[in-house]
Amino acid sequence: MFGSTHPFTTSTLSDSSGRFIVKNLTPGTYTISVFVPGSGEARQTVEVGAGTADNRGRVRVALRLTADEMERDSLQRRHAVSTKQLAIPEVARREYAAAQRELEEEAGAQLKVRNVKFLGVVNFTDFQPKHYVDISFVAEWEAGEPLNKAPEETTKWQWFPLDELPQPLFPPVEKYLLAIKTKQTFFDSKF
Repeated sequence: MFGSTHPFTTSTLSDSSGRFIVKNLTPGTYTISVFVPGSGEARQTVEVGAGTADNRGRVRVALRLTADEMERDSLQRRHAVSTKQLAIPEVARREYAAAQRELEEEAGAQLKVRNVKFLGVVNFTDFQPKHYVDISFVAEWEAGEPLNKAPEETTKWQWFPLDELPQPLFPPVEKYLLAIKTKQTFFDSKF
């Protein structure tokens, strides 16, 4: 099971009749991936929330899988990685380079980071009529102090522990903090 709108992943085994339980889910959209040995894999997206739960807070999802719905290639792909999957896509290289340029433009060339990793994408529409697509990366600080090279965009740079950030936060930051804490990347499926 994978979170479609927030970072989440878990797996479990079903009983002999195919039933399984996942507890303590937060409201949101999830993709259920079912793997049947010898048959393949099937996926279904489900909503979990107050409107889908019974009076005990349980959500029941029935997946009726036919042979036509099973993706047989997944049997082969399950333990194989193609060379295309191993290669870093050009778009990822461009986004990484853009993140490095943005960091230098806003914080100065003296700020050095390492292990830059994609963190997530948020399709942010809360400030209508404006619409933001926020792409975020996370990195480890190596050396240097940030300079405020973009005072029209940033009031000042300050360091805070993750659990003591000033409020209010730009709304996508809350999703990114969850991604950092759970060590999972995040892709907003509302695109």
